[in-house]
Amino acid sequence: MSAQASVKDPPSKSAFPFERVRELLRKELQEAEEESGTLHEGWEPVLDSLRMVTVVTALEEMFDFALPPEKVIRKGGYASVDQGVDNMMDNLRRLWEKHHKWGG
Repeated sequence: MSAQASVKDPPSKSAFPFERVRELLRKELQEAEEESGTLHEGWEPVLDSLRMVTVVTALEEMFDFALPPEKVIRKGGYASVDQGVDNMMDNLRRLWEKHHKWGG
């Protein structure tokens, strides 16, 4: 009897999955924006940081390390989907690079 485990590629060979992350992030932020508009009409920012924690949770399976919300989400949230996507993508890529250093 042999046990099989899912094995991920070594981190040093991994490239940041830019398009996959951006697509999922945009989808999640658009859903959050629609929900916020329905539940909290006129609420500013549209995408508050507390709601963005849910978005980070949806992204976690794409990463082989923890995503601390305080390192991904700007305090205070975002006024638009584009602003959120741009900021969070930069933060996610920075975290990815930190955890996937070449040669180490």
